[in-house]
Amino acid sequence: RVPNIIPLCFLLIIALLSVVNTLDSYASLLGFAKLLTAVMSYVLVYNIVKTEDEAKSLLWLIVIATLVPMVIGYYQYFTESGGKAIDDDMNRVRSTLGFANAYGIYLALSLIAAIMLLLHPRWRVNKYLLAVIVLSMLVSSIVALNRGTWIAFSIAVVVATLFYIRRIRIRWIVLAVVTIMALFSTVIVNRFQQLEDRGYHNMNTFERRVAYWESTIEMIPEHPIIGWGIGTAQQVMQTRFT
Repeated sequence: RVPNIIPLCFLLIIALLSVVNTLDSYASLLGFAKLLTAVMSYVLVYNIVKTEDEAKSLLWLIVIATLVPMVIGYYQYFTESGGKAIDDDMNRVRSTLGFANAYGIYLALSLIAAIMLLLHPRWRVNKYLLAVIVLSMLVSSIVALNRGTWIAFSIAVVVATLFYIRRIRIRWIVLAVVTIMALFSTVIVNRFQQLEDRGYHNMNTFERRVAYWESTIEMIPEHPIIGWGIGTAQQVMQTRFT
């Protein structure tokens, strides 16, 4: 029996029913397809992966699957064909995921898979190839301009280092951090400074998020069970947020 499958199925039912109230049928059907894919992937992995070799193959698959999105991401970066947030003129790389934040999260998860392959004591892998891919993932994450991913991953690295300090070489972590800061410090600093920029409705980004949450809470009584349509958060906010 797959753990937590019942609540996941319940979530899928609610997500499908939410299409009734959607502002964008295509976006909601696409959002439901993504959620269904995630749940089915979870079921598939749980039932297939039974040995370390199978786990290793799965991790390699995750890493390899990241290569095409990264290539597309680089293309969007150099051609400035990425997406732009509300009242934001920055070119934010979103690759094949549609949103820059989603791309950043995807890279972080893939980066974890690559690091697991790289640091596993018993697995024989091409460490030079993996190191290049990890570097590319880090660069791609930076050009996605997702602050949340940067913060979460940095904290994860610090915590993991405390637990595995005897198994890893600290100098490589220090070298990676120094290199990233030397090459991209301006991009990173500017991105965090934008937290104080007052644009849309004369609010900074944190104030806008609080306003979004407050507006969302006010909308819940209108459709408390099935909501406003999976995958349409941006459309709903643009329509209802004042």
